[in-house]
Amino acid sequence: MSITDSEKEKKILIDLHCHILPGIDDGALSLSESLIMAQSAEGGGTRKIVATPHYFNDYQNPRPVTKAEVKSKFKELKNFLRLNRCPVELYMGAEQYGVSNLIPLIENDELITINDSRYLLIEFSLDDDIELLEVTDSNTAADFLESHMLLGLDSLDTDKLFTLVGNALG
Repeated sequence: MSITDSEKEKKILIDLHCHILPGIDDGALSLSESLIMAQSAEGGGTRKIVATPHYFNDYQNPRPVTKAEVKSKFKELKNFLRLNRCPVELYMGAEQYGVSNLIPLIENDELITINDSRYLLIEFSLDDDIELLEVTDSNTAADFLESHMLLGLDSLDTDKLFTLVGNALG
């Protein structure tokens, strides 16, 4: 199947990191606020949004968040957007803080990947290289990411960005 010139001109924007799930973290507070966020994104040309709330305990999310809670909020918001005729496609993900116990969490299937793919959004603080060196014998956050790739997940670099979008979002 070939792509027509008019299809090539259509620009599809994808938001890969959005705190749109209501009541989970420091993002949207309500379904109404999530709808406003989605409508605003759609008005700017965004067609797909990956919902990436802070996952587990960290400085921005002081209470525990479970995988079941994220999935429930995701389904609730996806249905709410559909009922309100918002055309933005919503995908599930999470923003996992790069903590020392990330490897066991991956091994125990406790993390939320982007759209149930092999891709994981990880946030690192400015001090992570020091923390990882002390806990995992990794010299840098990059070493840490390379070590987790052996478990079947991929880190994101600019060369993989378009592949990620195609593979993870279908």
